Amino acid sequence: TFGITNMIFRVYLSNKIGAEGMGLFQLIMSINAVASTLAISGIRVTITRLVAEELGKGNYGKIRKLVHKGLIYTLFFSSITFIILYNGAEFISNVWIKDSRAIISLKILAYSMPFVSASCCFAGYFYGVRKVIKSVTADVVEIFTMMMIIYIFISRFLPIGLEYTCALISVGMAVGSMFSALYSYILYIFEKKQSSHSSSQKNKCSIFDIGSIAFPIACSAYVQTSLRTAEDILIPNALRQYGSSSSYSLAIFGMIKGMVMPILNFPSIFLASFSTLIIPEIAESSALNKNKMVNYIIAKVFKFTLLIALFATGLFMIFSKELGLAIYKSEEVAFMMRILAPLIPLMYLDRIVDGSLNALNQQIYTLKYNLMDMVLRIIIILGFIPKSGIEGFILVLFASTIFNASLSINRL
Repeated sequence: TFGITNMIFRVYLSNKIGAEGMGLFQLIMSINAVASTLAISGIRVTITRLVAEELGKGNYGKIRKLVHKGLIYTLFFSSITFIILYNGAEFISNVWIKDSRAIISLKILAYSMPFVSASCCFAGYFYGVRKVIKSVTADVVEIFTMMMIIYIFISRFLPIGLEYTCALISVGMAVGSMFSALYSYILYIFEKKQSSHSSSQKNKCSIFDIGSIAFPIACSAYVQTSLRTAEDILIPNALRQYGSSSSYSLAIFGMIKGMVMPILNFPSIFLASFSTLIIPEIAESSALNKNKMVNYIIAKVFKFTLLIALFATGLFMIFSKELGLAIYKSEEVAFMMRILAPLIPLMYLDRIVDGSLNALNQQIYTLKYNLMDMVLRIIIILGFIPKSGIEGFILVLFASTIFNASLSINRL
């Protein structure tokens, strides 16, 4: 339900602000993704995994200590992120994005970083103890708050311009994050099962214990989000070098990144929570040396993922025109849907594989593969898009997806 609502709202937003507006919004969200990744620094997956392991061992006394240390860890990183993003908003907008209209939005989003990180820490705990519904309701609180703020005020901001419309969206996101963090905290403190007061050595943990697992995961996430952000920044600039105007380059970028790719990824909403849910299952089985169970879970997940992916691929290839016109009233979007649809199976599998590797303590390999992927993307962006335009853009998506997914699947 959350994913469907989010998709409907994105379509609503794109129809309000247009392709150029979606391009600017996507660039702002790309910077926000890097900032959020730095603020979170791998805490969600780490807490989920560690809590699941301790739960499997029956070591309940250590679970709450893990969460408390995790909060300290992630609030440290989120405070640093706030300082960097707020003070660097002008430089990022003028030098990297090359659009000063992003400054206000980035400054607003900086305030949300501590709340984003705290929410992820609590979410990791809820997933680890198999109380997923609590994490899901926190997400609902966040997205509902954001949507209400934007829906109520957007008609007043649209006539002022894209700069202030994007700022409104950022306000909605920041307030939503604050409400979600507060809601998650309330759920956490009212948990019935209290931690043991035992002071035994096995119940002790430190921030360094958490950091030793979280930081490699965080580095992989840094690379992945930095790669996407670098791509998002470089592509409009490369399209300008090809000869397109700034407005048209931003519109093309917004159409593919902000309109086509979200639609193609829409069926994977069924996999988003699923990929997080399998982490504690695999981690617990691995900790108890149940290798057959680990292989069984991964095999079942692969089959389920391929089933959804192949269905989605056929749907978008056969009905691309109808979907493009019905959703965005655009034949260009429909054409791009059909071109990019064959990537769906690998995109969906890559998401599941990364989660499985993290659960098996193989996060160093996801970091390695993402580094290699980043180099490949940058080479193609700089070498082909200035010469080939949108065809080079498509080549980036195909080459990167095939390369990264192949390496990850082979490792698993």
